[in-house]
Amino acid sequence: MTRSKRVKITIIGIFVIIIILVLAFFAGCILGNEKSSVKTDNDTKLSRASNKNKIKKAKATKKSTSDVPKSIQLSTSSLSTTRSAGGAIADYAISKGYWSMDDAQKDGVSIDTVERANDLNLLDSDLDQTTFIVTTKTTPEGDTPLFTITENGKVAIYMINKQTNFSSISAKEVVTLDSIVKYLNDQNDGAKVVNMIRKSDVKIGIQN
Repeated sequence: MTRSKRVKITIIGIFVIIIILVLAFFAGCILGNEKSSVKTDNDTKLSRASNKNKIKKAKATKKSTSDVPKSIQLSTSSLSTTRSAGGAIADYAISKGYWSMDDAQKDGVSIDTVERANDLNLLDSDLDQTTFIVTTKTTPEGDTPLFTITENGKVAIYMINKQTNFSSISAKEVVTLDSIVKYLNDQNDGAKVVNMIRKSDVKIGIQN
């Protein structure tokens, strides 16, 4: 074989190798693009699925929240015990500014029945009334928040302190239990009243 033929064969071989390398490069690029496209498509599907799950969870949360009542509606019939009626009247008196009891919501109130209440010379009182003293842990000495209630639901609210004229003690307000319930419901205080009632207690009657 002559030298010129060897050179031609060598050149052809190199050319073939170059073509093979170029083809391999383009094949690699095509496969890489296909994998990237598949990955992007999968990521998109996963993202859509995640968003759907978030939407479902948000809807479920919204539904469960809407099922919870925003407030508790009180009724006169639900205040049939001394503790429940006393708790409602206490919250009313505090809300109206007749009594100052900052810790009533946290610790509840103590409701004490008073015997021989007629000796207190309470004005705006009736013969069939029952008298109660309402206190908290921080009620100052000498202060006596007090209310009376009749069988018909007539309530008289008093605040006795060192400045009180004990010869004739006037009520801060005379109101019906029905009116108290309506006021508390209008103020959306139902849940607050129930919380106070649960923490409150009724003690043995006090001899005045």
